[in-house]
Amino acid sequence: MQPRSIARSALSALCALTFACSSDDTPAGPAANSAAGSGAALSLFGLGGAGHGCRAAEYRQFDFWLGSWQVPTGGVPSADFISSGLDGCAIFEDWHGSGGFHGRSMSAFDASDNQWHQHWVDDHGFFPLYLTGGFHAGRMVMEDSYLNPRTGIELLTSRYTWTAPDADDVEQLIETSVDGGPFTGGPLAYHRTANPLVPPSPDPGICTFPPFDFFREFDFTVGRWSVETDGPGQSGVELSEHHPIQSEITSDLSGCLYEEKLTGFQGYEARVFTNIRPIDEIWRRTYVDNRGLLIFLTGPRIQDGKITLTGTMPRNAGKTDQVRVTFEATDATHFTERWERAKTNGGWEELVTARYGKK
Repeated sequence: MQPRSIARSALSALCALTFACSSDDTPAGPAANSAAGSGAALSLFGLGGAGHGCRAAEYRQFDFWLGSWQVPTGGVPSADFISSGLDGCAIFEDWHGSGGFHGRSMSAFDASDNQWHQHWVDDHGFFPLYLTGGFHAGRMVMEDSYLNPRTGIELLTSRYTWTAPDADDVEQLIETSVDGGPFTGGPLAYHRTANPLVPPSPDPGICTFPPFDFFREFDFTVGRWSVETDGPGQSGVELSEHHPIQSEITSDLSGCLYEEKLTGFQGYEARVFTNIRPIDEIWRRTYVDNRGLLIFLTGPRIQDGKITLTGTMPRNAGKTDQVRVTFEATDATHFTERWERAKTNGGWEELVTARYGKK
């Protein structure tokens, strides 16, 4: 995406609403049926039905970035590979920068807030970004604000602007603001290339170094899993014995990124990015599925053997629910993922508990 070392050197988790793209003209939105019995269209782990892809025009706004690209970045050119996935509901990036710098991102349009979001992680570990913005006047503009990882004092805002002057070229303007000051930066020029030169692979990144043990707290989830679910969130849903929920969770980018690939009933697919931002030691988790649903969760480091993340889930009439997700290893070959929703009178109620068993 750039040498994000310039600015980046700068849900999930397995959840899905019944969030289908219903027409070619209208962005996806939560379906009207309730899976949890209280008005919210909650259908966790794809239990509410198949994905049908994201056909509305808003989901195609970033398609000009798709392709393989050569990017001049000094003495050794960089390469970027941009692909569409999840039936057109997400865009995936695989950046290979000069000096072996490697990064990946997942971008998606969220019909619940009419904005684009991008989750970027690199093998340097200290500048992961969660960009938010949108497409206006032929430009895709997204930004994120965070404390300077080097000092912990200044508030940095990274802004990225993509434009396509023609079918074979894209310009990416990378700018940074300090404490609300003016943006400064420069562009990267992408040129479409069938077989771009890929720089040599990097050495292992800092996320594998023993002093940074917080990067490894989700290691108990790595592996290939079969997933069983129970709880009110799957009430009235028939599961297929021929298409059980499957999960593959890997550690990537020298241990800086956890990625999950989910498949299930009636063609359900989802991808999940999970990483920790070292400056505040907060976990960040983005879930996107092939019904157009995006969920972003955050939370602190592991406590008492559990990692608990919180966020919001869209539901009917433009409303949202507060949700809490707790991950806990039960033994060497099993872990649980428990989803709960905030009750209007206080406290939490169970939605779905997913039980992962290693294959």
